[in-house]
Amino acid sequence: PARRVLRIGRHPAQTNYDPFASASCIVMAEYISGSEEAFVQRMNETAKRLGMTAEYENSHGAHVHYLTALSQATLVREFIHRFPQILDYTSLTGVSFNGKWYPNTNKLLPGLDYAYDGVDGFKTGTITAAGYCLSATAVKNGRRIISVVMKSSNDKTRHTDSAALLDYGFALLEYQSPFDDVAYHWCREEVAALKDLGVELHADGDSFRPDDQVTRAEFTAMLYTALEQKNALPQASEGVEEPVFADVENTWAVDYIHQAARLGLVAGTDENTFAPDRPI
Repeated sequence: PARRVLRIGRHPAQTNYDPFASASCIVMAEYISGSEEAFVQRMNETAKRLGMTAEYENSHGAHVHYLTALSQATLVREFIHRFPQILDYTSLTGVSFNGKWYPNTNKLLPGLDYAYDGVDGFKTGTITAAGYCLSATAVKNGRRIISVVMKSSNDKTRHTDSAALLDYGFALLEYQSPFDDVAYHWCREEVAALKDLGVELHADGDSFRPDDQVTRAEFTAMLYTALEQKNALPQASEGVEEPVFADVENTWAVDYIHQAARLGLVAGTDENTFAPDRPI
């Protein structure tokens, strides 16, 4: 171990750095792959296989590594999926070894400072370049959420931010969306409100396709419904003949188009054509 400690050294820019913990990682890397370098190559190959955006340079993390929050979450998910027994260890609030108590620095665990219901792991990490980091996971009602916080300025913030992310994730799981593909989209509440009003936007079974362009028919339906709900529809002008569009009779929005056109809210692309499926 002494040889390993000297080999790692302490980088002046690193804080909360435990050379003995890092040395143990190097020992395991050498045992598994013959050398730390070979093990790091295996780490990067695994990251690539998992679709992660990550660059590892050593086995212990007491050095600046580069990876995205999504990649870290991907790694945690893979770890739990392949080795679920890891949760037996990450859920411990601490361990006693050689007469000394070593507390778990993930304080979201039950009984600790920022206890969060359902948390059973995962890990913390801190060096100056990365800030205070915390990857956490919790289970409620049989559903697991993984949160990743990086670059927090202090220990408290990484825990409170993690709790906020977990709250948000579980709230999304409880949200009942009218369409499968908007359950986690920023527009989900607006789409649900329009659906409740009877506006059948993108009527296509369980799919809404929220990132598609809005068609003329959809815009007309939204415009008419919004004005109607606000009691702001204009009065139809006397003597104005209602447009007749030959291409709307088989369209889901035919009633909206007829009524909006009669009130002068919308017009056709020409005298007899409305082009309901054309993007606005």
